[in-house]
Amino acid sequence: MENKIYIRRCERFTIYQATDPVEIDIEKLKRCDPPYGGNSHSELLGYVQENLIDDWENWASNETNKEIFGESIDDLCIDYFEFHQYSDSRNKYGDFWNEAGVPNGELRKTGGFEILESSAE
Repeated sequence: MENKIYIRRCERFTIYQATDPVEIDIEKLKRCDPPYGGNSHSELLGYVQENLIDDWENWASNETNKEIFGESIDDLCIDYFEFHQYSDSRNKYGDFWNEAGVPNGELRKTGGFEILESSAE
């Protein structure tokens, strides 16, 4: 063990946030380009991720889709909505632990600290 060591106290907490809910008309999605052809919530989320989030500009500029949704097409762009926090564990509890190590500015993921030992579970 080294003659000099650094110790720091750490805390982990969780914050949950979400956008306001967006109503999706499945029948309209089935007429879009590309058409939605799924039958489950999982398939719907996959379609939304692939088209309405990952490729929003192409999907929303498609003439067929603009005709189907009209002016409400921008309401489907859930990637840009404002997020609202609905739960923050800092107000209730935190997970605390101690770490021994040395400063190392190259280790961004650990806050510039080279962890040699941790009491975290």
